[in-house]
Amino acid sequence: MEPILDGVMHAATATKSAEALRALANRYSQDIPPRPSPLRHRAQGGKDVILVTGTTGNFGCDLLEALLTDDGVELVYALNRGGSNALERQKAAFHSRELDADLLESPKFRMVEGDISRPDFGLQPELLDEIRNSVTVLVHNAWQVNFNLPIASFDLFLRSLRYLADFALSSPYIELPKIQYVSSITVFQSCDVPVPVEEEPVGAGSALGSGYGESKWVGEQMLLNLRERTGLPVQLVRLAQICGDRNGYWNAAEWFPAMVKSAFLTRCLPDIDGDAAFVPNYAAARALVEMRSSPEAVLHLTHPRSVRLRTLLSSTADELGIPLVSWDRYLQVLARCVKDVGSESTKEEYVEAVRRNPSLILLGFFCTRKFEQGNEMTHFVALSTEKAQAASPTLQHLPELGDDVALSWLSAWRAAGFLDAEGQF
Repeated sequence: MEPILDGVMHAATATKSAEALRALANRYSQDIPPRPSPLRHRAQGGKDVILVTGTTGNFGCDLLEALLTDDGVELVYALNRGGSNALERQKAAFHSRELDADLLESPKFRMVEGDISRPDFGLQPELLDEIRNSVTVLVHNAWQVNFNLPIASFDLFLRSLRYLADFALSSPYIELPKIQYVSSITVFQSCDVPVPVEEEPVGAGSALGSGYGESKWVGEQMLLNLRERTGLPVQLVRLAQICGDRNGYWNAAEWFPAMVKSAFLTRCLPDIDGDAAFVPNYAAARALVEMRSSPEAVLHLTHPRSVRLRTLLSSTADELGIPLVSWDRYLQVLARCVKDVGSESTKEEYVEAVRRNPSLILLGFFCTRKFEQGNEMTHFVALSTEKAQAASPTLQHLPELGDDVALSWLSAWRAAGFLDAEGQF
């Protein structure tokens, strides 16, 4: 087996220039198909019909529930990977998150199994036409979240976004359906504009740093190019770090939960003097659904009232009975844990080590963060949310994150077995 560090320290590959990103966005924006003819007006005053991708995952479940409980939505087509028992996975995901699975029996809901990497989504022509003739909003949520991959690894997702745009342009109506694209605040990972950053398009240089953030920027620019050339209505929603469902459970695969889980071996947490603008999953999902009616092309779905990350970490450390240490000290302890696993470990031994200490696979990500300003870990850049708050009452009235929220994360992780039930060392 190759040394463990080789897999985490050198995986992240960033694009070398802003020009390369712009060229890529232009390439994905070429060969625009003609609109059908003749076109007719859409009936006015009806409710929305939504096509949404990626509903079986963490954020997708809350998004689907928010859509199904919205009185302004008539029907939701949930497009997910074919051949994967998507409906059963959706039901299981709803049950595990204690969402109302009866909503999945509603006449408002249609599970559609297909392949978003194909122009026809792998659907039968009759179903494709049914969706084309009724859909008013296409919500693109499906995207791979991996900060260690180069932008070339996101080609499937960028092509899928373009196929959704082409599908919208094939509408028989003069009034085109809107594409609501779930982008990310990682388009600011090399932020090169004054803060707070306004809710508007941003240059490619701001996105340089990792393939994930770069791919999100290319998706944004592709849609803006298509809007300019065709009049396609688009809305780019830059989603911040989401941090827990109604019960507090936060996806265990993400950096903060991994860091807390690993504390049972590191016996410490880092003292990060940065800001956090995390948004709970369910609130972010509700806000996204509310935002679809806004005429704004760019919105920031981030907490309008940031808090000190140290506050959340301190509450967590106190509950676990461990100290906060400097970032340098924390990395030293984490590196020692990696060394203890050993480069000669078998695959089974490595998998077990990662299960007990998931921060092992994040060490490369952690080591690339800089904390002179204390904000790199959370990708925190001060963002304007004026337009977003006007578009979403949920975001406007979102309570500030406090000790109670951090403790709810711990409680949910214990209940799920992710953390030791006792929560002490």
